Amino acid sequence: MRATKAIVHLQAVAHNIRQLQRHAPHAQFMAVVKADGYGHGAYEVAQIALATGATFLGVATAEEGVVLRRQGIKAPILVIGALSPADCAACVPYDISTAVFSAAQIEAMQAMSEKTGVPAHVHIKIDSGFHRIGVTPEEVDLLLAVLVRCPLVHVEGMFAHFATADCADDSFVHVQMERFKLAEQAVRAAGHRPIVHVCNSAAMIRYPELACDMVRGGILMYGCMPSAEMHVDDELRPALSWQTEVVALRNIAEGESVGYGRTFIAQKPTRVATLPVGYADGYARTLSNKGQVLIGGKRCPVIGRVCMDQTMVDVTDVPQVQIGDTAVLIGQQGSERITADEMGQWRGTIGYEVLVDIGKRVPREYER
Repeated sequence: MRATKAIVHLQAVAHNIRQLQRHAPHAQFMAVVKADGYGHGAYEVAQIALATGATFLGVATAEEGVVLRRQGIKAPILVIGALSPADCAACVPYDISTAVFSAAQIEAMQAMSEKTGVPAHVHIKIDSGFHRIGVTPEEVDLLLAVLVRCPLVHVEGMFAHFATADCADDSFVHVQMERFKLAEQAVRAAGHRPIVHVCNSAAMIRYPELACDMVRGGILMYGCMPSAEMHVDDELRPALSWQTEVVALRNIAEGESVGYGRTFIAQKPTRVATLPVGYADGYARTLSNKGQVLIGGKRCPVIGRVCMDQTMVDVTDVPQVQIGDTAVLIGQQGSERITADEMGQWRGTIGYEVLVDIGKRVPREYER
């Protein structure tokens, strides 16, 4: 077993879900487990989420949904991402619901239902201003007309996604909601009774009045923040720790360099520790001469370029360090903590990307 590993704290996921449910106590809770549960493990997170009260699971691709079904997950699953008509049809035999926004998608699902005898379930995706996928309120009648011709395709739900729910200027949320209501009126006028859901993690906290029939728990379920512009008062717990260990130590003199390109030159005698983790594991090369790790309860800076499989850090201020000591990349050691959000700031990105970048060759261990 590699010294480098990610530890997933499943009870932290359960705790976070309970905290989020307090904001929408009367709504169903969809646990979004796309991208392998944001790098935490889709199956394991799905199990704990369902045991904590989630009634739906959200994924991004047909393949993600099918894998969960084959692993024995029987709860409702919705593919919230953009699917081709063929992928929509492939979801039907597995009783996986799909987001739809085109006639071709609906017609492909109708054809598969006729072939298999399995009814199809869809959630109409409304484009209320995000302009990624969906039908606009002005276009929704055209989609409803297609549904009349496809009686085996049932409207299970309808939804939208907010562009600014996690921004300091969130005024566009109200614009999007007004547009969505127009589409909802048309869908209901056509005789459908959809499960309505518009709130992602940020929106369910900031706009509990918009909880509707269901809310979608994403990044906050994993204990990370939606953005640096949003403060969350709930006591959420990071659900993942990432650690490795010191595998080599050396002393270098002033003027000596470390790593490719000699991007680090020692300004004084320096103690260098080597860690068996690199950008092939998801510890990004952009952390070169920027990142920090925790060793001996102290922050130790990354020095030189992060390599594919190894990273060097300055442990001069940790004189007791020894080979085999634990190095924390994400998580807590002593009184110090490094979060995925902080690592994202070093990388010039967000915590979401940090989590999903942790590679498959990093073993996951689950604390239940």
